[in-house]
Amino acid sequence: MSETAGLDGPSLQRFLDDVEADGKATVTSFRPISGGYSRLSALAEAGGTAGTSETFVLRADPPPDTGVFKSDRDDEYRLLKSLHGKLPINTPNVRWYDGTGEYFGAKTLVVD
Repeated sequence: MSETAGLDGPSLQRFLDDVEADGKATVTSFRPISGGYSRLSALAEAGGTAGTSETFVLRADPPPDTGVFKSDRDDEYRLLKSLHGKLPINTPNVRWYDGTGEYFGAKTLVVD
């Protein structure tokens, strides 16, 4: 596992290298998006060796003492996992969770 660099493309690539079974997903784009005042958000795309491509939204805690209010990514992760596929409306599917902040420097949800 590697040192964290923050919410950016190289950090996502290190994360995917460790969590993807085949280790062959490559980050092809990464850009910050507005996600409100409370969290840092980004939109990323990763491609596989078979020409496939997937899009993800990353949602992370801001640096300490810079957020508008405090909320807990662990609670959000559990809530989203429990709701996905069980309601008549679409809810985000959490694909992965950096619950320690090891890769992104803060707890980060990676959702489809």
